[in-house]
Amino acid sequence: MRHFSHSMIQSILCLALMIPIQGARGFELTWQETTTYDLPAGVRLFHASRTSPNLQAWYLDVDLNQPEITLSAYLSDVDAGKETVPDFCRRIGAIAAVNGGYFGGSSSYSAVVHSGQVLAQNIAAVSRDGQTFPAMRAFFGIDRDNEPAVHWIYHFGGLVEDIVVFSEPLANRPGSPAPFPLRTNGQPYENLFAGIGGGPVLIRSGEVHITHDAEVFFGSGIATDSDNPRTAVGLTAENHAILLVVDGRQSASTGLTLQSLAAVLLELGCTKAMNLDGGGS
Repeated sequence: MRHFSHSMIQSILCLALMIPIQGARGFELTWQETTTYDLPAGVRLFHASRTSPNLQAWYLDVDLNQPEITLSAYLSDVDAGKETVPDFCRRIGAIAAVNGGYFGGSSSYSAVVHSGQVLAQNIAAVSRDGQTFPAMRAFFGIDRDNEPAVHWIYHFGGLVEDIVVFSEPLANRPGSPAPFPLRTNGQPYENLFAGIGGGPVLIRSGEVHITHDAEVFFGSGIATDSDNPRTAVGLTAENHAILLVVDGRQSASTGLTLQSLAAVLLELGCTKAMNLDGGGS
């Protein structure tokens, strides 16, 4: 099984093949498949490193066409304390896991849906400079047919049937809040089984499309133009999920901007993608 979860409130998603990837800023990433772990068919792990500036990155390629492989979202047990993602992964029996959405203290600010139940909702509104902004944010979901998607969603209640999908994010921008969304302007998320929130959206319809301001990440640590550690999920046209983790804020790896992160995911074949964590927590 693959999983997402939250860290403290963790969201966890839970050959010598060399692939050159030309990312943003003209630096080449050479991905090498890692054979350290005994992974099942349909799950492959890759690593890349770069110098000047230093970068360390990894991604899991998960073939969602394999019926025995599933992606699930988990909300970690606050009573477990500061449980690490590897410990969490071992405890629930996942093949692999990555940290997910955003949190403050013991509360998740990002949606977590597990086995058709809403464990946490995306934050509904955000205050910036004395103004209230509605927060319609990115969501990675898996339906009961194991079909993945990246959407903008808003919660109109605490049940799965209260999660509404919108074709466009709200028109928020610094200093100018958008009106709160109406339920009738979107569509209910049909058949949703599992998923995790985060944001912003990075890629849409095969093109870089970063909705940072629309999702009200201005005024937060989720800056678009600074290098940070990042975690992201993308989907390819072949129905593979790409779980990308980039180390950052240290001499061995400075991290990536959101634009660079989107460029890497695009080069890996993603037609849809969103940021999961990094930059703020």
